[in-house]
Amino acid sequence: MQQIITVIISIAVFAFFVTNHFKKQEISGKIFIPFVLFMLVSIERYIHCRFLHSVVTGLSFRIFVGLAIGILQGMLAQITIADHKAFTEGTLLGMAFWLVFIPVRVLVLPWFETIAGGGVNLNSAEYIGLTALYIFTGFFLAKAITLILRKKAVLVREGAAL
Repeated sequence: MQQIITVIISIAVFAFFVTNHFKKQEISGKIFIPFVLFMLVSIERYIHCRFLHSVVTGLSFRIFVGLAIGILQGMLAQITIADHKAFTEGTLLGMAFWLVFIPVRVLVLPWFETIAGGGVNLNSAEYIGLTALYIFTGFFLAKAITLILRKKAVLVREGAAL
């Protein structure tokens, strides 16, 4: 049951990302909500995972991959200013990079696994779901921080009051 929940959550997040990518959203503290939710779910999965002690390095690598993708998405997003507020919208290029990274994550990342003594089925629903959670957690943190930093730079450049 735990594996099914993890996979369902991962699919729901992917659907959330795709449907909200092009939506105009204000850049504010609310931008961290997806990160906080994923962090809490990842911690809960971490506590209940049977094999995590043997794949910590591989899963940590997933967080760094998520961070890199999040920074890229944050840099590619379009930022507009209206009434001294900053708004963000995803771009076609950002979506293209996101879609290209899916096969990279699925096909390439398992090659970089560090398994420290343990027979972990890398194709199991539990491991794939946990992998997605770690990637999304890093992604949403890096994207939020990147957008907030870009917002400040744009507001300063535009001469708007913070």
